[in-house]
Amino acid sequence: MNIERSELTAGLDREALNALVDGRHGDPFSILGPHPVQGASIVRAFLPGAEAVEILNRDTGHAQAKMHAIHPGGIFAAAV
Repeated sequence: MNIERSELTAGLDREALNALVDGRHGDPFSILGPHPVQGASIVRAFLPGAEAVEILNRDTGHAQAKMHAIHPGGIFAAAV
């Protein structure tokens, strides 16, 4: 699925991402996990220190999507 970076961060501002990374966001799952955006599902994960992240198919174990870093503190996102 071809999706723009702006769609991966839809509805988020830089301060919300900074608060999540700093451990002071009051509702982290409003950012993390799957969220519907424009007919797709955007999945976000917080994995500090990760260099690359992929979403695996639960049944096959094969890579389903490559996640893209949307914050240097370790927040990644992908459309699935």
